Formats: sequence, C-alpha cells, structure tokens
Amino acid sequence: MEEQTHETLPPDIADRLLELLSTSDVFRAKFQRDPAGALHDIGHEPAARMRGKRPFKGQPYYCLTGELASKEEIRRSREALKQYLTQRANHTVVFHFGCAEAGPVLRGN
Repeated sequence: MEEQTHETLPPDIADRLLELLSTSDVFRAKFQRDPAGALHDIGHEPAARMRGKRPFKGQPYYCLTGELASKEEIRRSREALKQYLTQRANHTVVFHFGCAEAGPVLRGN
C-alpha cells in the first residue's frame, strides 16, 4: 500500500462512522481533531498507526481533515458515502464530508 493511501473501511465500521457523524457532536469533535484516532476508537485497527497525529497532505487520513458537512447532510448522503468508503479505490471522495452539498456531488448531479 502506498504511504498516502489508507485502508478501505469494512461495511460495519463505515456504518458506525456514518451513524456517529450524523448523530454525535462529541464524536464529530473527536473526528475533526483526530480522524485516525476516532476511526480506531470505533474498531478500525489500521488507523492505529496515525492515532493522535494530525495528518498533513500526502499522509493517510489527510482527506478526512477539514470542516465536516452537517449531520443532516451526512444522513441524506449516507448510502452514497458508505459505498465510497467501502470500495477499494482512492478515497478522494471523502473530501465531500466537508462539502455543503455532499449528496449531489456523490451522486454526480
């Protein structure tokens, strides 16, 4: 695996992540401070190597940094986000966690 990539998420971890991002202010704050740590806390073991580190451009989990979309936007886009998070591919789409209109971007509208 290249240094700048990270593991895809198993479906159960992706579900838990999206559930918490769409409901929990405490988890959202943790995710914004330490995305890898938040993922590790919900069971994604590969994130342990970046736990507590603020990733910079080119490092794993960098694409998870930045302002999050609203809880409602994540709820509306949940299935599309899950599909992208669990596919073995580049996770560029995760940048859309911060998009004001993640749903249309993810659906290609």
